[in-house]
Amino acid sequence: MVRARTRRMVLRMILVTGATGNIGKHLVRELEGKARVRVLVRDAAKAPANVDVAVGDLDDARSVAAALAGIETAFMLCGTPAQEATFLAAAKDAGVRRIVMLSSGGVPFGVGGGPAHTAGEEALRASAFRWTILRPFEFMSNALFWAVTVRAQGAVYEPAGTGKTPLIDPRDIAEVAARVLLEPDAHDGKTYELTGPAAIDRAEMVAALAERIGKPVRYVDVPEAAFEDQMRSMGLPPFVLSGLMGYYRMVREGKLTETRPDVARVLGRPARSWNDWLAENAAAFT
Repeated sequence: MVRARTRRMVLRMILVTGATGNIGKHLVRELEGKARVRVLVRDAAKAPANVDVAVGDLDDARSVAAALAGIETAFMLCGTPAQEATFLAAAKDAGVRRIVMLSSGGVPFGVGGGPAHTAGEEALRASAFRWTILRPFEFMSNALFWAVTVRAQGAVYEPAGTGKTPLIDPRDIAEVAARVLLEPDAHDGKTYELTGPAAIDRAEMVAALAERIGKPVRYVDVPEAAFEDQMRSMGLPPFVLSGLMGYYRMVREGKLTETRPDVARVLGRPARSWNDWLAENAAAFT
């Protein structure tokens, strides 16, 4: 069921999936006043204001089809290969012309979120859609998972060694996505690798966090097997766990340090730094 929350006349109709998440909530704000936006959400009460709301689930083909009715351009943020296949099939049937896909910087390496998006990328490239693919690397917001142990123990536990990664602020991903959605002719057929401005290691991240919150915090480089057991006990699906551990191995080996210029190319400014992100999110750790 699609329920309209506004009757504004605007130029485009864009469907945004994942609209309540780390990227989608910022993306909807970036699109406000520049396009007519519809969001696909499980719970209408959690939907952003001033948008059309389609209530449904990416695992439910019928609700995906209903959300895509009348849509010309869609932002596809899906969590599994099956969801991406369902979305692309429904988009084809609905006559969608253009799809901007949120993929993963892990695709070329087969780690992290890469295995979940490889088939979707291939299907999108082989389709008749106009498309752009966004491949963000590790999100700075993933550090929010540290909050419990930072508050309770003054420690961060990960098996990353001294490896550096070019973390990216989800707001930058959202701003790139908005620019791509609103300027189709400039971005069609392109794949953007999205990173932060510099690669940093966990010890550097934790030291900056400690300084920001005024509390000692230490980084503990835990054994890979122990970390894997902990993640397994949390119920991570095997394909997610495999991708995650493969990612940490590449980080430890120093194979994921390269920064990419695509954020600056699209936005005309440097990507936000780890310290920029901390300035707005440090309260979550206190």
